[in-house]
Amino acid sequence: MSEPTKDQQNLAIETERLRTDRPFADAVKAIRADAMERFNTVDPSDPSAVMNLQAYVRAIDALCGEIAAQILRGTPRKGPPVA
Repeated sequence: MSEPTKDQQNLAIETERLRTDRPFADAVKAIRADAMERFNTVDPSDPSAVMNLQAYVRAIDALCGEIAAQILRGTPRKGPPVA
């Protein structure tokens, strides 16, 4: 795997800043917790409502995953690669 470009490194720095921004982190945690709480009240016989709620949670998780991936892609590797 090659070393990250300068653009990837800069993006990683900015993304890490976003990830550690307390208002942003608190907002993501709150909307995910709210979505999980809504599973307690969703009508299980309404597949559309259940699927929409599942999609909402997946979207939140995908956002968090992409933030982590951008940080990893832009972080220079330390040490030799493992064989």
